[in-house]
Amino acid sequence: MRAIIVVALFAVSTTCAAQGPDILAIYDQFVTSRAATAKCVSPPPESLGRFLTNFKMVSGYAAQEVKNRRPKMTVKQVQALMKGRTAAITSSVNSLVAEKGCSNPDIQQLVRRFEVQAQPIPGKR
Repeated sequence: MRAIIVVALFAVSTTCAAQGPDILAIYDQFVTSRAATAKCVSPPPESLGRFLTNFKMVSGYAAQEVKNRRPKMTVKQVQALMKGRTAAITSSVNSLVAEKGCSNPDIQQLVRRFEVQAQPIPGKR
């Protein structure tokens, strides 16, 4: 069941694919890769720093998208929703790592995704 949840986080519907990637799906992928990496490896400080910089940017866009989709929500409500979303994803990944181990191919894919997400974004400093 947990594997299905993680796999579902990677799925992007054909509608979203036609419109481009959904920022909330990207946010979920960042949270997923961060959780797996935190359990399985210690990234070099410079990679972690770049990842966190990129994650901060994605988080801002994701929070704005939540606000756009739910305009009646306050900033505090959006923050609480994002915090809950992060906690749920992290818990699922942590359970999957505990069940399958860090050497599992799916977990290794998440760690590799972290490495990609830690790359500098062209045009951003």
